[in-house]
Order: sequence, then C-alpha cells, then structure tokens
Amino acid sequence: MIADERFTHELKAEVDTVMGSSAGALTKWNQVLDILVAKNIAYKRQCSMDDLFVHPKNRSGMGLNAFNVHRNLAVIKTVGCDHEHLRKATAFEVSALSQIRESQLGFNVALIKQADGLSAPATGAEKFLTVACSHTAASFKAIKAGCKTSEVSLKDPNGNLNLMQLSETDKALEEVVTKGMRFTIIPWQAEQIWPTMPDLAQSALNAEHAAFSMATELQAMAMIGINAKDGDQQSWNEAVSMTKASMPPCHEYLDTLAEFVKLFGGVAGTPMVWYLDIFCQGVR
Repeated sequence: MIADERFTHELKAEVDTVMGSSAGALTKWNQVLDILVAKNIAYKRQCSMDDLFVHPKNRSGMGLNAFNVHRNLAVIKTVGCDHEHLRKATAFEVSALSQIRESQLGFNVALIKQADGLSAPATGAEKFLTVACSHTAASFKAIKAGCKTSEVSLKDPNGNLNLMQLSETDKALEEVVTKGMRFTIIPWQAEQIWPTMPDLAQSALNAEHAAFSMATELQAMAMIGINAKDGDQQSWNEAVSMTKASMPPCHEYLDTLAEFVKLFGGVAGTPMVWYLDIFCQGVR
C-alpha cells in the first residue's frame, strides 16, 4: 500500500466492500465518496480552467470529443450557465509518479493535437483530471483560450470563441471562465489503490446527469472492450453487466453492441472502437 497514513488497511477494506457490491454505479460512488470525505481524503477546491485536463479513463478511455465540447457549449449558451448544474464536478489529482503523470499528460496532449484547434492548448499548470463535467470544463477552457469553434452560433467575426461576446448576457458564464469551477478532488493515491475508481466515478456521474453525447454507444462499447480482459464468455458477460450498471441510453440493446465489439473490435483494447470515434468526429 502507498505510504500515506490516511489510507489504512481498514479504509481499504471498507472501500473494497462498497466497490465490490452489486449496487448501482451511482449508489456505489456516493458511498465511496462519503467514506473519503469522512476521512478527510476527498476535498473541495476552486479550480481555474488552466488547472484542468481530462482523465484518460473519461468515456472509457476515449477522452473528450472536441465537437461535442463545442456542441455542449452551444447548449449552455442557449439555456444559460448554471452553477447548480456544475455541482457534481469531480476530478482526480494528476499522479505524483513520473511515469504515470507523463502518460496522463501525454494522453491530453494527443487529444489536443487531434482536435485541430478546437481544444485549448496545454498551459503547463494542469493539476487535475476531470471525470465529471469534463466536456463542460473543456468548453470553458476553450473560451478562455479563444479557440476556433465548430458551432456557427458561437463564432465571433474571426470564427473563434470570444468571452466578451459569449458572456454579454450571461455573467455566470463569465464568472466561471475567469474565476473557475468548484470541484470535488480525489487524491492521486486513491487511484493507485483502486484503479477502477475513476471508471466508477465517470460512469456514475455521467449517468446521473444524463450527459452522454452522440458517442454514447461507442463509450459503452469501449467500456465493454476494456473490462472483457480475459476474452472468455464469462469475462464478456461480466463486462456487459458492469457497463449496464451505469445505465447508458443504449442499455436495452447492449448485448448486441457487445457482440459487435467481440466480433469486430480488433485485438486487445478494441482499437476499432477508437477508430470509429475519431471517424465520427471527422464527419460532424
């Protein structure tokens, strides 16, 4: 176990019991979070947009879809920015272990390159990896950076996001972009002890907010592929059950999606699912 006196054997056993239970994803996450808060491990923090990257396990390893980031922002601009909607914003600390930290940051740098100007460049100040409100936080970060946008309704005369223009009638939006968002933060050590904790958090919180994008089916397929590690029928069945626990909109025909992943997903890691996600970004 990591040399941190907060993470006792008793705490590990308590969290293991919850995470191994048959409860729904949101129920399990809330119970885990209650434990971490009670032990003064999870904490609240006001995070600048510059502090934030997305967790590599977001959307089951596919990360942010840049087009969905801007589509999400277009919806926010239409209905208005609401601090209450952001109350479940959650992130994990970037790892203090150099090899893992480099992988986490490298994942985000690759996403930025893939986004071709739609995503904010790295600031070098990123300390936290979002698992809930990820697309929303990325959209605010893109506003702050003045990125170009794929949404006609958001473009300034140069085709970019412009904070002054977007916040002219929405001071809550201006406040979030300039002053940041309040996040629940999980220390990096928790992920080292419970590697599936970020998966649980993003599945539970995305399900609660019904925040699945058009890539929901691909996200579910990716989750199945990742969790069917052994490749045998029992492993596939368990992977499907685990994915259904987060109640994605496609849960009623998840068995069919699982069969597609099994037959056509490719080798370990189901690379064809990731290819489909990239392809979908390109045609939108």
